[in-house]
Amino acid sequence: LHRVHACLDRSVKRAMARDLVRRNVVELAEIPTGRPGRQSKSLTPEQVDGVLIKTAPNRLHNYIVVSLLTGGRTEELRALRWDHVHLDAAPPHIEVWRSVRADGDTKTRRSRRTLALPTRCVDALKKQRAQQLADRLRAGDRWQENGLVFATSIGTKMLAGNVRRDFRRALALVPGIDPSMWTPRELRHSFVSVLSDAGVPLEEISQLVGHSGTTVTELVYRHQLKPVIQTGATVMDRLFGA
Repeated sequence: LHRVHACLDRSVKRAMARDLVRRNVVELAEIPTGRPGRQSKSLTPEQVDGVLIKTAPNRLHNYIVVSLLTGGRTEELRALRWDHVHLDAAPPHIEVWRSVRADGDTKTRRSRRTLALPTRCVDALKKQRAQQLADRLRAGDRWQENGLVFATSIGTKMLAGNVRRDFRRALALVPGIDPSMWTPRELRHSFVSVLSDAGVPLEEISQLVGHSGTTVTELVYRHQLKPVIQTGATVMDRLFGA
């Protein structure tokens, strides 16, 4: 709300400067305080390791692997279709072109992106394909083909509540993690945190998560980012390095 208020304030002030309006009514508006949201958090590298290994027996494991290692939004992965998965390509990749939003499009135009897949994701998606084939055989006439990669046991789309419930059941398999304290969207936060810890530049992280620029990434993931400013060291090494 504060960002929306500031944006409207700037727009009206520009209109006043051009004599299009006489008064900035935005300044009269009070922004409701509202309730503070739950601060986002991310898994540590050690916890990520535990989640990738210990959740293997759970049905949602393949979803968790892809979410955690690609940074895909839950709304994007729930809409991911098999015709956007290319496991035999070089390199293997997925096309993140859809979401479960009303219009079926991604959050923004920049959110449409093609992501190379880590080997672990390739393995997980192959297992997901086999799991889905078994689901189809069990379901028989009840199966509803929608082309979705991550679907229910009868092929229908997964709802956010289903994913959250199953995600917490999966986390119950990981020692030292309280499932009630985590939500699926924090897999994406963990993806950003791991990359930042590994020294990946903010610009590249921004592209991977489908943001329009680094400002959005810094705003949304400010608690996960640990940028290392290297410019000074790079220049000094070049000029005065031994």
